[in-house]
Amino acid sequence: MSNPTVNIEALFRKERRLGGARLRRALPSLLLLISLLGAWEIAVRTGAIQSYLFPAPTTIGATFVSMLGTGFPPGATVFDHMAATLPRIAQGYILAALAAVPLGLVIGQFSFLRDASTPVVTFFRSIAVISLLPLSLAIFGPGEASRVALIAYAAFWIIFTNTMEGARRIPTALLRAGRSLGAEGIRLYMSVALPATLPKIFAGLKVALGISWVVIVAVELIGTELGVGALISNAQRLYRTDIVIVGMVVIGVIGYLLVIALDKLEDLLLPWTSRQNRLEGAR
Repeated sequence: MSNPTVNIEALFRKERRLGGARLRRALPSLLLLISLLGAWEIAVRTGAIQSYLFPAPTTIGATFVSMLGTGFPPGATVFDHMAATLPRIAQGYILAALAAVPLGLVIGQFSFLRDASTPVVTFFRSIAVISLLPLSLAIFGPGEASRVALIAYAAFWIIFTNTMEGARRIPTALLRAGRSLGAEGIRLYMSVALPATLPKIFAGLKVALGISWVVIVAVELIGTELGVGALISNAQRLYRTDIVIVGMVVIGVIGYLLVIALDKLEDLLLPWTSRQNRLEGAR
């Protein structure tokens, strides 16, 4: 019988090795970030950069701390803005994914549907989302529905085209094997087409997530005082560059954490693709 103590010690040693490897990979990025912040601080302190254009990192840090309590506008803290923005992003993003993935799977499987839909997709993808803001306000009014609709519109086309391309590339032999094992109709899509397309779907989900954050800044310009986009817009009108940068950092940090969450989910659902990426990165 194996000794449980030995197994636990082996697990601890493995975790220490993995932790050390992660630290070594993160160290160059951390050093670069510290160097850039230090150079930025020195440039502002010496007058090389005007503080009203780019406040020093220490000033921005102090502004962030004050926004945790007092807020901007007074009474609206950073957490209030985040609590307003995140549900808008989530609703539009999830609606886009729920519509784009099944539609892309079906259209990607049939060449005549792909050929018929390509001009339509190209046309609507070429329309800047911001230009649709007046139309969205006219249809849905200046409430939450118009903001969610624009986010869903922007994210939909990216997820859809990635899903369609992934479905197009499914090997015919794989589909034949699924049919020979009795998979037909929805079962074939769920057990064969969807798993084979997941790498491209995740790629589209990550890109669409970034686009959703770009759109939210624009859609929160009108009709609301709460939201990270509204925070940036109001601060810009009052020439509060420090608050603008705080809003930008909040967007960047949340977006980064969400992409990491998607990466972890992809590793969980598609462990073979993460292993392949690691092998390719080691070459």
